[in-house]
Amino acid sequence: MKTIERLRIKKTGLDAEYESAVNDSRFRNICFVSGGNLSKSSYRYRNKHREKLCRIIDERSLCVRAIKIVENKAFTPAEVERCRLEIMHSYREYDRPLPMSSPVIDFARIVRLSFRNEYKSVLKKHPIILDFEDRNGIYIVASDDKIVHKWPELDDGAYK
Repeated sequence: MKTIERLRIKKTGLDAEYESAVNDSRFRNICFVSGGNLSKSSYRYRNKHREKLCRIIDERSLCVRAIKIVENKAFTPAEVERCRLEIMHSYREYDRPLPMSSPVIDFARIVRLSFRNEYKSVLKKHPIILDFEDRNGIYIVASDDKIVHKWPELDDGAYK
């Protein structure tokens, strides 16, 4: 089975898991009936349920990012900034926004670090594509942090 097929199946499963967690009648009933006065067991269940939702959302966002890399779609500066916000607590050198004058490789490293040791095969096999409208081009950064190509004439956001 190809990587893209596996990732799409995983994303579909995460979407279904998220829908079932959101539509959980026990969770809805706790939040509605208690009116802010939760018993200890209800409080624990609510917290576990929220943690489960956060885990599913995080895993889904990583899966969507991996699909984007496999499909050779470009990351915009806003998406790189979202990745930076995810990793800034673990990597102190990224606690401030990167200026656009920073090297392109730093932006690719941020995207790689946001995967937190997951999807390593995707990161090794496929380059990261960065689309900066301000810098006149699309940069393709290989897994060994070398800029493979810069295409100023390409404007559709994907390379083939």
